[in-house]
Amino acid sequence: MEKEYKQVQLGVDEILGTKTLIRRKRKSVLDKKRELFFNVIVMMEEIFVRQNLVYADLNLDFTNYDEKFFTIIDMLLYMNFGKQCMELIGFYLYDRVNADGTINALLVNDDEELFLNNPTDLWNLMSKVNPKIDEQNI
Repeated sequence: MEKEYKQVQLGVDEILGTKTLIRRKRKSVLDKKRELFFNVIVMMEEIFVRQNLVYADLNLDFTNYDEKFFTIIDMLLYMNFGKQCMELIGFYLYDRVNADGTINALLVNDDEELFLNNPTDLWNLMSKVNPKIDEQNI
């Protein structure tokens, strides 16, 4: 990794014609928390896809096997983010995508549809519902 940074620094030095110093910004606690959240959500989505493929290809149903793991993860997410955010996470993971691949919208204010296309959209909505999740000390 250091080699890549050195190459970038040399390139910038050459372009500017002077010696430069490049510093990496350290991730904040909030950045790390958000990144961990994204990873959890993406991995859970991958597990659902794997479940469906195994069932479709081999007619093996691992739902009962995986259920306890999902329940534990759901409880940890609930403990960390609270009821309202967990309802959004539940929608995103379990109800957002239909079997045919179409995406369901979340109904907001009784007349506005909101599509959650990725974990970033989910995080941003959760931040509006519970602004405390953007506090670094959580």
